[in-house]
Amino acid sequence: MRQGELYAQLPQRKRKLGFALDGIAAMQELAPKSYASISFGKDSICLAHMLYQIDPGLPMYFLASWESFIIHNYEEVIESFTSRWPINLTIVTADNVSQNPGLSWKETRDIGQHDLQDMCVREDWGGWYWGLTKEESKGRRMTLSYKWEGQPHPTIFRYKDGKYRCCPLMNWNLLDIAAYISKHNLPLLSIYKEYGLEMRTTARVTKNMAEFGGVAYLRQLGVDELNRLAARFPELRAYV
Repeated sequence: MRQGELYAQLPQRKRKLGFALDGIAAMQELAPKSYASISFGKDSICLAHMLYQIDPGLPMYFLASWESFIIHNYEEVIESFTSRWPINLTIVTADNVSQNPGLSWKETRDIGQHDLQDMCVREDWGGWYWGLTKEESKGRRMTLSYKWEGQPHPTIFRYKDGKYRCCPLMNWNLLDIAAYISKHNLPLLSIYKEYGLEMRTTARVTKNMAEFGGVAYLRQLGVDELNRLAARFPELRAYV
């Protein structure tokens, strides 16, 4: 965070911020009826704040699941954020666990693989904003680098059905995120405060989250939370 404060003064940081704002402006003109899909992770909370400054009434949706408020302190962060910036937030809960008590962890994951796509009625919207960045993975870098004829701004992707996705933070790195969080004093999930902004977060226990140490981190943050998850899915203890 201290590095981010220093980095915020550099011209390259200011150019990246301007690039993001230009992308949002282009998306507003192209698809004025859009929403933001947010997760309250480090990138997402920056996007939510930025969009709120531009359009306070923009609909924002957070996709939660049975385990979301067990694995991270989302309630605390959401309350802290919305008390200062009252975004037009809807929390959509896809509870595949309670509704399917006999299914395994893998089976509930499989049922929910399209939950994000089904969170909103696609036909009702012209597009949506996501807080994706190229540095997250090779796949993200390839997706966010895609160009198309008539593209009004590099942050905007066009789907085959004519819908649009805007990722204003696509070129941001950790220092860009740290600079923005520091400047606006944005609330953060506990896992970032404990282990740094390098951590990846998710609102559900996915395969990648478990295999890359997410469940093990839960044990360090609080054994009660892990026990609640393991009471329903004992197979998760294999990842501790």
